[in-house]
Amino acid sequence: MRFNDRIIKGIVFLGEFQNINNATGNGWQVLPTNVKNKYHDHLTAHLIES
Repeated sequence: MRFNDRIIKGIVFLGEFQNINNATGNGWQVLPTNVKNKYHDHLTAHLIES
């Protein structure tokens, strides 16, 4: 059950990230630092858990 929840959250996260990327045009470079840190921490946590 928890595994499926993680996959669903991952899909939502990727969709959210894609929307931010599309909305900004230049993507990562123009995101505020706190937003970059939020996503960096999220991605790092997933890599460590895997």
